[in-house]
Amino acid sequence: MWPTKSILLLTYFINVIRIVIAFKVSTISQFQDYDLITYYKPSAESFSKVYFTNEPNFLKLSAFVVPLFPLFLKIFGYGLLAQLVYMILFILILILVYKITLKLSSKKIAEFAILFVSLEPSLFISSISLAPELLFSFILTLALYFGVCKPIKKTELNYLSLGILIGISVLIRPIALIMIICLIIFWIINYYQTSQIIFLSTSVFVSAFSLIWSFRNLVLHGFFNVSSISSNNIFWYEGVPALSEAKGISFEEAKSIEGGLKNQIIGNNPSVLEEYKYNSKRGLELVFEHPVGWIESHFKGAGKVLFGVYKSKYELIDEKIFGIDNQNFQIVHFIILGFITLLIWIFFLNGIKLFHKLDFLNARLFLLIILAILVPATGQIAYARFRSPTVPIICIIAAIGAQNILTNNFKAFIWKK
Repeated sequence: MWPTKSILLLTYFINVIRIVIAFKVSTISQFQDYDLITYYKPSAESFSKVYFTNEPNFLKLSAFVVPLFPLFLKIFGYGLLAQLVYMILFILILILVYKITLKLSSKKIAEFAILFVSLEPSLFISSISLAPELLFSFILTLALYFGVCKPIKKTELNYLSLGILIGISVLIRPIALIMIICLIIFWIINYYQTSQIIFLSTSVFVSAFSLIWSFRNLVLHGFFNVSSISSNNIFWYEGVPALSEAKGISFEEAKSIEGGLKNQIIGNNPSVLEEYKYNSKRGLELVFEHPVGWIESHFKGAGKVLFGVYKSKYELIDEKIFGIDNQNFQIVHFIILGFITLLIWIFFLNGIKLFHKLDFLNARLFLLIILAILVPATGQIAYARFRSPTVPIICIIAAIGAQNILTNNFKAFIWKK
């Protein structure tokens, strides 16, 4: 069994490398991804025009981009300061994961958990690439910390904090809305065990944040939803991939076909409401017309989300940060990252197997959060960053599995309430 010093030294070493890369990345504009350049950065640069004065030129951004990540960029910018804040957030995630795992199990498992979080490829990249995933992951991990560790003496205040944080997360990434559905399921299957205060506080605050922003969109844009990204995703990432799989054509071909049809019907410059209605309607039509294709696209997407390692981003690090433009090196690099990802999932599955020895209530809640984030994100053109927000939970469970595999002497820890 690895000694404690070895695990911690390896964790420190990995994070020193990550910090060096992050500082270098802050000077390279090419590392900014498409969403940052197209949506988040313009929303931050014209924040008041997008979210307050409602100028016509910014209405599509106003409907599409929820405000909290653009606000983060507005405050911290897109360079060294933003990278520094992201480094701090990543370190805080490690601290929170350690405290949560220590509360649930043992010191050695907590050490494995922070090592896995440091190694995991998708969160590694999310911690140095300016995208909302790391901020989203931090908020969710902080919410979990209040729910599990209960640092505030008055229990109800911990659940209140958890509810507020989950509500806030909806305005970072609207996919967090799916969690409320999972929480309802969780509450139903554990009715006599579940603290109704947890359910009530989380439901109220998620609903409050969501309803306030949805009413704002209804008044301003004419649709009742947190963001128009939902209709966009239904059309481009659910319907079009279903057509692609059913017809045996590439995603780009299917996108070209449907994009042309869309332009014929609503024109090149539709209003926010026209586009929202069309995307929702046509996306669902394609899914129901090609259900097998839709299922196939999600199976492929699940594989990409679960086992993808951000190949293109790592190639950029190799070339732009370390000056290595060697395809063989990049292939080896890619294989190593794939092996790390696979190893974490092997440990994770072993940890799942041991959940019968743990408290069912917490185990089910952990798994429901993972499913709530991962399942909607799968699709034909999904990729590794979609699993980033769930990495802290995945690594906590993987750490339990690692302890069992490496010692073959797992102790049945009681999950404290």
